[in-house]
Order: sequence, then structure tokens, then C-alpha cells
Amino acid sequence: MRTALLVAAGASLVSAKSYNLHQYSGGKNFFDGWNYPGAFDTTNNAPTADVTNSGDNWIANKTYSQSAGLTTVNDQGHAVLRVDDTSTVVYNDKRYSVRIESSELYSIGSVFVMDAAQIPFGCSVWPAYWTSAEVWPEGGEIDILENVNQATNNQMALHTHGTCTISPESTGTAMTGSVVFEDCGNALNGNTGCVVRDPSTKSFGKDFNSNQGGMWVTEFAEDAISIWFFSRADIPASLKSDANSTSIDTSALGTPVARYPNTNCDIKSLFAPQKIVINITLCGVFARPTFNSTCPATQENSCYLDWVIGPPANYSEAYFEIVSHRVFTDTAAAPPTPNPSGTPGGSSDNSSSGTGTGTGTGGGSGDGTGAAIAAGVGSVTLAALVGFAIAMV
Repeated sequence: MRTALLVAAGASLVSAKSYNLHQYSGGKNFFDGWNYPGAFDTTNNAPTADVTNSGDNWIANKTYSQSAGLTTVNDQGHAVLRVDDTSTVVYNDKRYSVRIESSELYSIGSVFVMDAAQIPFGCSVWPAYWTSAEVWPEGGEIDILENVNQATNNQMALHTHGTCTISPESTGTAMTGSVVFEDCGNALNGNTGCVVRDPSTKSFGKDFNSNQGGMWVTEFAEDAISIWFFSRADIPASLKSDANSTSIDTSALGTPVARYPNTNCDIKSLFAPQKIVINITLCGVFARPTFNSTCPATQENSCYLDWVIGPPANYSEAYFEIVSHRVFTDTAAAPPTPNPSGTPGGSSDNSSSGTGTGTGTGGGSGDGTGAAIAAGVGSVTLAALVGFAIAMV
């Protein structure tokens, strides 16, 4: 059920909080603070399958990503993560794509800020910027950026192992987005999560890219998980990537697009420390069933047959161009000095795990699976697809 949430302009209900810069990723060293979960499976003599549940793409490891130009830093110092848009893929094989994960886990009391000039867009394309606990679904998940095909608006969601809901009654006038699904629990609604739709078409796809991108700010706090989106022209001066800000005050950001208060969701008990994930899936359980609603189809399974193994130029727009990524924390320690030339601030002592590998069979039918599905971007099921279709109306 989709519930419209009409919000009048007014002060944000987010509690005042200041956070110090902990880690800066940007410039030529952007990828230094990230892990590549893709690996070569020597047992089956095949690459790692997409862990987001039967995507029609392989996950490239670090060596291949760099040698094939799937992860690069451009002349502007922006990090680029792309789908292979040069190779011809034969039937029953998969196209290479990218997934990176932060090398650190971040606890409650953190703020994540991604500034992007471009996000992947196009038929069969499923981009996502999200967080996940090492043990999923017990430790929870926060979906910050996610939608598929030629959708026009971003969708945000939480996934929890226990009881957690969001409703107009619990949020009041504390956010500008509209509730698509209210229950965050993975045991209900086909693991859809509690979805909030951004009202701005500048938040996703073609309009996002034509407006030179924008910025997401995600506050992972005990009283609420809140997500703000600013189109390029609306990014506050203090948050711009070149502002060298060493702190952030979320109370100064206005009303968030999505706010998940702890009123009906015990954030402290439901969310373990999170790793940050940026990935691009092709088709999969989200993009494949909704493909025909926005993309031309000439045959059954057109998502794979017309696009994945179609002309490589189908994916000329399927890339992230990230200006910077920053993590702020509420620790009292002196923050590192940000360096837009590319030296990440902070340390990366904790190695994340539990990404999962897979045999990845059946690219043509799209039914390849991994031996482990790492997190709930891969848990989107038919209920989520219904939510997407409703949101597109």
C-alpha cells in the first residue's frame, strides 16, 4: 500500500547534532579506502556472480576493474565506476560490472555524504548506494540510492530483521518524501523494506545527470535514520566537496527527504555497524520484472537478450562519477584535514567480510545465484517491484 505524505514547509524535527570528519575519499586515491568483493572462482573457473540475486552481470575484481577501465579516476579527479560498455557478450554469459565496499564499518553516530556528478542510467541498469551490516539481515540495511531502468525518482528504504515500521503518523511533517511501503521487516511484504520515494525527478536517472548530479547526506543516529538529497544547484556551501569542511551539523540541513524515527523502530537494537556499498547490477530481481514498463521489449527476457548481450553502447550511460565520499562521526577525536587532491582522511583498520561468492550460472535466463547473498539490495522481491510500478504512476 502506498500512502501519500503531504508535507508543509517547516523546521526539521531532526535533533541538533554536530559530527567530525572521519574519512575523505576523493581524487586520485579515491579507491584506496574501498574493497572489491569480486574474485576469480578457481573451483568453477568462473568470475564471481552478482550477489544481488541473479543479476546478469559478473562482479569484477580489483585487478580486472582497473585493467579494463571499469574503475578509474578521470581528469577532473572524479572516481568513475562503470559497466563494461566495450565488450560483446555472447549468449548465456554475463557482462562485467563493479561493486565496491568500504574497508571500515561505521556505527550509530555516523553521517555519510556522497557527491556524484553522474549515476548509472538506462534499461536493465540497477544502481545502488547503500549500507549493510556484516551479518545480514540481522544487522540491518540502509538503501540511500536505488531504482531501475528508466525510473525518474530515487527510492530509499530500510531492511530490518525485527519489527520496524514507518508511517505518516510516526513521521508527521518531518520529511518530504512519500511512503510506498510501511514495514521494514524482511519477514513481511516479500522483503521489500519500508520504501520512501523522493518527490524530485532530479534525484534519479536522466534528470539527475542533466542537472550535473547532486549530493546525498545520510545520518545514522539512534533517534532516527535520515536522508537528505540536494540537487547540484542546491548543495549548501558548507557541504560542497571543495569546501574542506571538517564537521557537519545536520540540524542546519532542513527537512530530510526520508526520516525513519525510532518511534516504531529500535535503531540501536536493529542496526549493527554498517559497511558502505556502491554497485551496479544488470536486470536482477528488481530491474527484470519491471523492464517492460519503461523500456522497449522485442521478445521474452528482453532485459537480457536485447540489452545485456546487445550492443555494448547500451551501457554508455551506465556509470557512477563520484566527486567525493565523506564519513563524519560523533567521536570527540580531532578530525583529519580533508584533502580534495585525494588522500583519504581517517584510517581503515577493520576489514569487512561476508560478501559472498557464487557460481553464477545461466546468464541468459537470468537465474544465476551466488552461494551467499550478502545483503538486502538483493532482497528486493516482487513486492518491491509492485512498489516501483506504483511509484511510477
